[in-house]
Amino acid sequence: MELAVGVKLVELTQWPAAVEQLCSLLKHDPGTQGSRRSVLLVPLFDGKPVRLLARQLQTTPWPGFDLFDTWSADLPKAHPTPFADAAIAAHQALQCLSGLAHLATLRDTDPRHQNTADEAVTHFQQARLVITGLCQVDPVISMTLDFLDTLARRVESEITEDPSLGNSDVPNLASAIAQGAVGRTTEDYLQLESMTAITLQWDLDPDRAARLLLATD
Repeated sequence: MELAVGVKLVELTQWPAAVEQLCSLLKHDPGTQGSRRSVLLVPLFDGKPVRLLARQLQTTPWPGFDLFDTWSADLPKAHPTPFADAAIAAHQALQCLSGLAHLATLRDTDPRHQNTADEAVTHFQQARLVITGLCQVDPVISMTLDFLDTLARRVESEITEDPSLGNSDVPNLASAIAQGAVGRTTEDYLQLESMTAITLQWDLDPDRAARLLLATD
């Protein structure tokens, strides 16, 4: 049996607690209860599901984008999230470039790696262009662009600096994100989560996002 659970939320910040409560209610022990299909957990804002926050649950929750897509025909049309989508795409492009920079410290690279790097640069530029086209004057957009541009300069230094010099004070971006993804909290991973949260909040309610940004300054 396939199961999807939608939760109506007023605030984006309510979702982590909702996921925790659902995990408790839907607790499943494969050893004694047998296997089951992954359960889709998805928040609803104004009656529309938010794909970027979807989770799939077996014994623990994981990102559920792919599972959400299999349910798309049975769910209301997803809430559009152009800002968050573009910001994440730009960050992922920088992660790719950073990963290639780290690879170059371990082994010789070849034209395939340069082609991948060129594609990543193009993806970053395209994503940044999408962001700049969303609104001419907006504090959340300005902050996000500043953040991404700062990261881009850092990644550029990873690529151009002599790896033998090393700089223990500035970790490799791709490595730091990978560590965060497996539960080893890093500053870069926390910053990625914060960027995702504020851009997603902007997609749902720009004024609310601006107020949250002001409150954190």
